[in-house]
Amino acid sequence: MTGRGRRLSLEAPAKINLYLKVLGRRADGYHELDSVMARLTLSDRLTLEIDGSGQLEDRLISTTTLSGGLPPDFDGPGNLLLTGIRAFRRALGGWPQAGVTVSMEKNIPLGSGLGGGSTDCAAVLAALNSQAPAPLSAEDLRQLASGLGADIPFFLQPRPLARARGIGEKLTEPPPEYAGWAGRGLILVNPGIEVSTGKVFTTLGLTNPPPDNNLGPVSWPGPGENDLFRPALQAAHEMTEAAESIEKLQPVHWGLSGSGATFWLHSDSPDRDLEKLKTAHPEWWIKKTSIAAL
Repeated sequence: MTGRGRRLSLEAPAKINLYLKVLGRRADGYHELDSVMARLTLSDRLTLEIDGSGQLEDRLISTTTLSGGLPPDFDGPGNLLLTGIRAFRRALGGWPQAGVTVSMEKNIPLGSGLGGGSTDCAAVLAALNSQAPAPLSAEDLRQLASGLGADIPFFLQPRPLARARGIGEKLTEPPPEYAGWAGRGLILVNPGIEVSTGKVFTTLGLTNPPPDNNLGPVSWPGPGENDLFRPALQAAHEMTEAAESIEKLQPVHWGLSGSGATFWLHSDSPDRDLEKLKTAHPEWWIKKTSIAAL
């Protein structure tokens, strides 16, 4: 595109896993999963500009963070968001024919199990597709997103909750037992560390192939069940400390999102529990949020 540029303001919401089952390790090295994912009101805020000058240079600039530090290479060419822009341009045969610049307010911690990188990429893909002269179909955009990251398709679909299977890209309606979670308030707790997803899966140690059939509709895992919980606690002593601190509060439900390092809890007394956690651990990232409403 040449001529006048375009500027869009975007919201990129975080997610949690309300449950997560690891069914087996596939021949390609990925793990077959079954989970319910929930979109949160916590979000990164992005501004996207398509350059009107015709210069073909994609950039991530002016990054501010309210969630801790950023690595020095965060805005480098390997960033998932920039990778997504390049993949989208290839899929559209060269559009946009100008650089894309993204500035960001980063509110979702990195390496937290909240999908921060995936949601930023999804927001930019959806925005570019909305502006394209010949946009991709919803299915083609989902296929493109699946090749970039397993969580990205979840952020492209409109439901606040969805059941995710495969490596996370096969999305359907959540089990009926989870329908009432939309709009529910939560507290997020991260002890200020990143946990390696690869290390957690290695500790889990599954070598069995996934079963032919996923979980049946009769007995669903309860909220907070996560096969990666124990391996994640072994990754760092801070994880065990956080889990023990949350358990002492006796919340109604609580669990780990993804492979960590962020826990979520649903409490009958959220303000009280938030204050207790912040007073006891002022150095942790602790945030009040909620699941998106229907």
